[in-house]
Amino acid sequence: MARPTTQLHPPFGVLFFGVGLITTSLMQIQILVDSKRYWHLFSELPPLLITIRYTVSWIARMVGLVLGIGILLRRRLFRKVMMALAFATILVTPWKHPYQVFVHHINDLTRQSPAFTELLEFLQRSGVALSTVTWIVVIVMWMLEIILASLLLWYFSRPHVKAWFASAPSQR
Repeated sequence: MARPTTQLHPPFGVLFFGVGLITTSLMQIQILVDSKRYWHLFSELPPLLITIRYTVSWIARMVGLVLGIGILLRRRLFRKVMMALAFATILVTPWKHPYQVFVHHINDLTRQSPAFTELLEFLQRSGVALSTVTWIVVIVMWMLEIILASLLLWYFSRPHVKAWFASAPSQR
């Protein structure tokens, strides 16, 4: 049975993803404020590339914030841009989450968390190399990123969601 397209309230998924984009953008902005940490994590790269990545990261967070608001305001253009960016995210996921960054994360966690250090030592005694643990974390992160982007693409291409955006009173 087709869902009505004249409903005033957004479908749950639109609300979920719109609020999610706003929330995660704000959380990631808080992280980006610590530019020294960002430079530390990407220290294997040339300075110009770190600067470009850092700038692109800020732009991406701002775009995510605006997209979340635009989606909640029922703007078709924002739905389409969000889908294009979700597709682009799938293509650049390894660039967003490179192996070496997780080497730095794991080293930092080892210095900060005795429990994490114990876990790593246990894994290493069990024959799991630190590089294997790192690759597992990287691949899980890649999978999560790709799954989320794929869910966005799938959900926002559903007929009832497209119809809800198409039936918006004004697209100005």
